[in-house]
Amino acid sequence: MSAAFKSLNFTTINVKPATVDPVMVRRNNTIKRLEEQARLIADPSHLRVLHTRTGDKSQKIIPWFQAQGDGTYAFFVKCGWQTVKFDKNSNAVTVPSRDKLQSVIATLIAAVKAGELDNQLASASAQVSAKLKRKPSPAKTK
Repeated sequence: MSAAFKSLNFTTINVKPATVDPVMVRRNNTIKRLEEQARLIADPSHLRVLHTRTGDKSQKIIPWFQAQGDGTYAFFVKCGWQTVKFDKNSNAVTVPSRDKLQSVIATLIAAVKAGELDNQLASASAQVSAKLKRKPSPAKTK
């Protein structure tokens, strides 16, 4: 060994693969999308920027709110393609006006951070996963 190496203390480390908590991943993704919805309400021309190997791409954000016939808005949360059900019969929050959408989003972000929607997000995620699983191909008859 050289003189430079003799002054160093060497050791062996155990490299463990990083474990990813799916609950935290769902929470973080939902919060990120809710924040995008807040920006979309503030600026209807807001676009999501995707960073790819070939450069940046802009992607249109689909709103999670719809105007109702009585002047109110319905705000819903998506997990993948699936709309999250808040309880057995409800999958949206009624909002009296477009101005109040920001406060509803802030409340939903706080609820997601506190883990209050973990069961609903897990259920919606499981439904998306079930749809993605391949169905066995039918046997060919000769």
